Amino acid sequence: MKKSILILIVCLVVAGVAWWLHSRRLPSPASQTKGPEIVTPQGGHEPVGSIGTNGGQPHGSANPTVSAKSRLTAQQILSGMDMPENIRTIAGLTPDKSYQGRTKAVQGLGKELSRKDLDGIYAFLAARYEDYKGELTLLEFESIRNDTLDALLRQKELPPDLGKKILAMYQDREQNDVWRDYCVQHFAPYAKVKWKDGFGASNDTEWVALTNAYWQATTETKTTIAGTALIGMNSLAGRYPGMSKDQVEGRALQLAEDDTCGDASRVTAFRMCAQLGRKEVLPSARIVSQVGSSIHLRMAAAATVGDLGDKSDLELLQSIAAGTEPRMKPIADAAMKRIDDRLAKLERASK
Repeated sequence: MKKSILILIVCLVVAGVAWWLHSRRLPSPASQTKGPEIVTPQGGHEPVGSIGTNGGQPHGSANPTVSAKSRLTAQQILSGMDMPENIRTIAGLTPDKSYQGRTKAVQGLGKELSRKDLDGIYAFLAARYEDYKGELTLLEFESIRNDTLDALLRQKELPPDLGKKILAMYQDREQNDVWRDYCVQHFAPYAKVKWKDGFGASNDTEWVALTNAYWQATTETKTTIAGTALIGMNSLAGRYPGMSKDQVEGRALQLAEDDTCGDASRVTAFRMCAQLGRKEVLPSARIVSQVGSSIHLRMAAAATVGDLGDKSDLELLQSIAAGTEPRMKPIADAAMKRIDDRLAKLERASK
């Protein structure tokens, strides 16, 4: 039962997808290391080594936009490039424009792509969905781009400029938030390939740029992006400079307690606090489990109470289980069981 409920909660994080656009810049916690400067909350310093930007405007995109009306479409750009047939299929330049055909072409990408291959792939990855919406659904298009990006990370040698391209696409506000979220998902896998043990990142300006982008992503709280950033940062925290466990956990706690945070990212923040044992989140979790703005958020908060709460929380969970929302009952029942199990374990230990 416990395992199934945990799986359900994980599914809720995915199910609670909401793609609202929101952005504001927040500098990152202070770095513990010397070397290239990482933005700090107290300082007003600009990040060094920022990649893919120019005066705050992203570049490196394959969309040479003059204006919304006069820009070249992805197909116009790609059709003038010399690419092998499989990459032309991925880019939608062959008669087979189906999702299945393109997915098969992605799966057929080798692990030693040439510079010419990479140029075509980079151009496709930086395209916009509006140029393909007559051929694919949004999720189909982004799935193809996501799988293509995965293929680049599997190359025998990490492709040149891949990190710059990923950062530039995340920073490109003309991209939809689904793709920008996928780019943030690739920050950690890229870092683990580029700097396998974290040591090499210490004096690398590319790592500084990626770190700053991560902290910036945690401010996009009206979308799934802030929650995605937390997950990636947590996988790197403690092993990479400028990203301590306390800093990442502290940011998760802030988002869980923030009533203005969007539900999707707040669900992730609650569950991360629970997994990390941050009991400071309990006061917020108790309130949100009863009056949260969505069923997914209330379920995540109730599960968090079960993970971190004590005997005093049983009455609250009982009332939730007896309420009028049937989807809350199995969550509350499982939460009570976890508390009862902890209490029984403590009692046995005291004897």
